[in-house]
Amino acid sequence: MKIAAFNVQKLEWTKVNKKGVRDNIIKIISRYSVVLLVEVTDKSGEAMDLLRKHLNAYGDNRSNPYGMLCSEPLGPEGHKEKFVYFYRKKEVEIIQSHQKGENAEDVITRQPFMVLLNCSNTVVKDLVLIPVHTKPSNAEAELNALHDVVEGAREMWQTDNIMILGDFNADEPYLSNEQKEALRISSARYHWLIDDDVNTTTSNKTQNTYDRIVVYGESMLEAIVPDSAKAYNFEEELNLTQEKALSVSDHYPVEVELKVELKAEPEVELMMELKVKPEVELEVELEVELEVEPEVELEVEPELELKVKPEVELEVEPEVELEEQMEKLMMEQKAQRNRNPVRPSTGGRPPVKMKIAAFNVKRLGWTKVNKEGVLDNIIKIVSRYSVVLLVEVMDVSGVAMETFLTHLNDYGDNRSNRYGMRCSEPLGQNRYKEKFVYFYRKKEVQILDSYQYGGKDVLTRKPFVLLLNCPKTVLQDLVLIPVHTKPSNAEAELNALHDVVEDVREKWQNDNIMILGDFNADGDSLSKRKKEKLRISSAPYHWLIDDDVDTTTSNKTQNTYDRIVVYGESMLEAIVPDSAKAYNFKRELNLTQEKTQSVSDHYPVEVELEVKLMMDQMAQCKRNPVRPSTGGRPQGAQKKKRRGA
Repeated sequence: MKIAAFNVQKLEWTKVNKKGVRDNIIKIISRYSVVLLVEVTDKSGEAMDLLRKHLNAYGDNRSNPYGMLCSEPLGPEGHKEKFVYFYRKKEVEIIQSHQKGENAEDVITRQPFMVLLNCSNTVVKDLVLIPVHTKPSNAEAELNALHDVVEGAREMWQTDNIMILGDFNADEPYLSNEQKEALRISSARYHWLIDDDVNTTTSNKTQNTYDRIVVYGESMLEAIVPDSAKAYNFEEELNLTQEKALSVSDHYPVEVELKVELKAEPEVELMMELKVKPEVELEVELEVELEVEPEVELEVEPELELKVKPEVELEVEPEVELEEQMEKLMMEQKAQRNRNPVRPSTGGRPPVKMKIAAFNVKRLGWTKVNKEGVLDNIIKIVSRYSVVLLVEVMDVSGVAMETFLTHLNDYGDNRSNRYGMRCSEPLGQNRYKEKFVYFYRKKEVQILDSYQYGGKDVLTRKPFVLLLNCPKTVLQDLVLIPVHTKPSNAEAELNALHDVVEDVREKWQNDNIMILGDFNADGDSLSKRKKEKLRISSAPYHWLIDDDVDTTTSNKTQNTYDRIVVYGESMLEAIVPDSAKAYNFKRELNLTQEKTQSVSDHYPVEVELEVKLMMDQMAQCKRNPVRPSTGGRPQGAQKKKRRGA
């Protein structure tokens, strides 16, 4: 159940009468159950009647036709426009409409033509739409006045299911971020669904978020399908040239999806809720069963050092490889562990595991850090890792992250195995900026160097790169390159990461490189075909998070946006096999869907590095191999070079 607002830029007879332009407008409108058209300059109404006629003759619209409702021409003389709604009559019923009156004191240039809809297939049932097209030079005053329009609609129709949508002109140079945050419709009960970094303009020369969708109240927010609010880039989706895209409009539509109400039988609904991919379910269950809880890290005490009992003699044929000897040794060690289990680590001593993760925490700033329940869950997640990169941190002053670090180091065993923190500067190409923030256990990891990558302007947020010393791992040194692409530019940004890698290799003469973060490498942002053609998809790069891993917390989506990629065979061999995965904190922390999404709309992606403990035992085994029993036969087993992990 998709709803959209689309400024079609002076939509009147001239545009509608051009078949190529009209066809593209019809394809766009046909995506939606309800669409509001803004900047319709068709005084007579003939152009809209013609558009509806062609719209209902297009494809499946013949059997699911649109109705239309138009306002009167609104605004000052010489600049009058209409608000026009198209709605699928089988899905939506217009219960009532209301034109807010004009008077001398009004600051709103085009008074909203509001509609009350019945959307019987959705969870909200009734819905009020309030259309917006502000005068750019008066945007702040008009947007502030919308609060009074909302209160009027609530009183008139006795409903809080309200959506404000249209061309707000809510970006530079008409509205600064500070002005936006001070608006009355930016207060607690209002929720802005289109993020500030979403480009709603078609021109290659501009990048602004003029068009918006705002909903009123928590119930209305709950009715929105998570991550469905976005701009529809018809230039890319319809494969148009820039010229043809601009002939349609200088704006992209903004859209959102409402949750539908399932009307299946109870048994069928239960089946739908439980339906998951069998292979994913099996994999998850195995991981849950075998995984040691983060607080119960295993440490080998000196007195419990695992050795082969002297009386155990391994009978092998002379031609048995050294690898098979080591395998038998490790099986004996496992049996001894079962007989003499290692006690959990206490007192914060370095764990055997060395986990690294990247986590998009969705607009992590003071608001989230100041919510006790949300803060506690983020701390539990971060505490799983030796190193974790946090993405989408919106903490300009740094106060929120300092507060978070204090609480993090006061949690459980973190008191004796504390975290350090390293933050980038706010990064971004416009006023929407984020930080990359690393947390690392100071007893396990040392930051040797860091630098802010400066090349390739195609990167929206240029990587803040770290060189780490991890003495307990087989790597020793490790480079981390953080990523958070802009969804609409994911392909270009991911391609540019190859140049970042080459820059790092030259700067630090090191090939132990890991790229991690929110790649937006799935769904509408990046097709599988485009992913396979990326420069970082060819040798010697290795993608560790499989394409069927869901890194989103929403029940309605299943996408692999977040990734970990390593460079080279040596780096790949340093990874514990099958350790790369998404950490489903909803299940592991036993959270409700609401509490899960209050933390983030992403799961962390994690991986484990091989530690020296096992590798040192293997090295010792190579130096002092277990002698095969010959049974009187001559010893002649030939040693072979160990294959890569």
